[in-house]
Amino acid sequence: MTTLVTARPVYSPEEFIELDIGSMRTRFPAETVGYDDITLFNVCMEPEDDLSDSDWAELLLKHQPTPELSEESGDGIATLAQKFAARVSKATEAAMDKAADGKEDWQGGPITVRAGLLADFGKELNGWPLPGSKSGNNPDKFKAPHTNKATGDTSLRPTSFYLMFTRGTPKGQAIETELAYLRRAGNMEAIKTDIPAAIMGLSDKARKDRIAYLDNRIKVMTSAYKKAMSLHLQTVAFDELATRVDAEGKVNEDASKNTRFKQGTVRWAFKMVQDNNGEDTDVINTKLQAPITVWASPGYDVHGEPRPIAKQKDVSIGAFIKFKAAVALAKGCTYDALLKTVERAPKSKDKSKTADTKTATVDQFISRFVEEHRFAFEMESATDPKDLTKLYDVLKADARSKDGGELVAAWIEHRNWMDDVAKELQLNAAYVDIAARLAKVAKAA
Repeated sequence: MTTLVTARPVYSPEEFIELDIGSMRTRFPAETVGYDDITLFNVCMEPEDDLSDSDWAELLLKHQPTPELSEESGDGIATLAQKFAARVSKATEAAMDKAADGKEDWQGGPITVRAGLLADFGKELNGWPLPGSKSGNNPDKFKAPHTNKATGDTSLRPTSFYLMFTRGTPKGQAIETELAYLRRAGNMEAIKTDIPAAIMGLSDKARKDRIAYLDNRIKVMTSAYKKAMSLHLQTVAFDELATRVDAEGKVNEDASKNTRFKQGTVRWAFKMVQDNNGEDTDVINTKLQAPITVWASPGYDVHGEPRPIAKQKDVSIGAFIKFKAAVALAKGCTYDALLKTVERAPKSKDKSKTADTKTATVDQFISRFVEEHRFAFEMESATDPKDLTKLYDVLKADARSKDGGELVAAWIEHRNWMDDVAKELQLNAAYVDIAARLAKVAKAA
């Protein structure tokens, strides 16, 4: 057999089939996603002997290519997201529904969604994009071709792996189908013969309300999947901090000799609670605000038994995700190094300075208005929606208050004023041109 080197092999389709490599796509459809023929050939020729199905699956996943998510190939990651979405189970979607139904205080939501995704995809999840990432060869945010149905023009538009994934799930597709019906129902020129009678019977207000609800539902579902994946990828990073050693404290290349956890390195686990029968169960169905325990491996006594844990910390999912595991990994994988990655600088003790909360000039107003927009955007797109949740809670409480209401009044009156100014100065038309110009600048950069 010819020895393979770095140069790509040249072979005919007949040789490819004769080597039985083509059947690998049928035997392992998920594990061969993204492989071109040459890459699949190289990987399949790597082992000298045939492998078991589980070993083949592990090998293919290990080398599974990640599409280059540039503007030119963004359609590849969109296709990949849709392929994954088609495999989402009903159990995972049920968990996502529960997590997305306004239960921000239910810490088990991301844990349950993660468990469902793990059951559906296994180790494949480890290669999914980090939610919110914009760079590297595997970002969440990228540009994909979009065709304007009216003009036929195709352009590149920003999108997200997790948005494409959400839309491609069975529930996501059902929502997108209903949205298409609803929008056509309100279009005087559209053909409506196939639109369900229930949708055609909606009033204009009810139709618009339903569109707004479904548009927001897609956003909430996407957020639920992103938070579950942020949690999962963080658990993968934390697993790398749990350094294993032999009885003498040495790390061996032979993993079978590394049977102990090195003292001081990081361990983590979901907390166990007791069910109604007094039995230990996982945290998924509880409302614990700190469902994850992080601790320092305590080492072992002279008899080889683990010592009592001296350093540990219970954390929320949001706090768990904020740890910078990569920084701790570079500093020895220790528990102390991990905690330092989220330490805040001490507050200034100088009380002579007070914040200027009053806006007195137009320049001040413009500066603060732009800053508020930035903060609002980051709040809405954050992996952990705690700030947005707090804002919603304050607005809801103010709306229900018999003695309050000032915040809600300011909110609505400010919105109405901004709408009036936008109409008077024709800012909406100007915004379209500005957005197009900024998109070109971003593309050129």
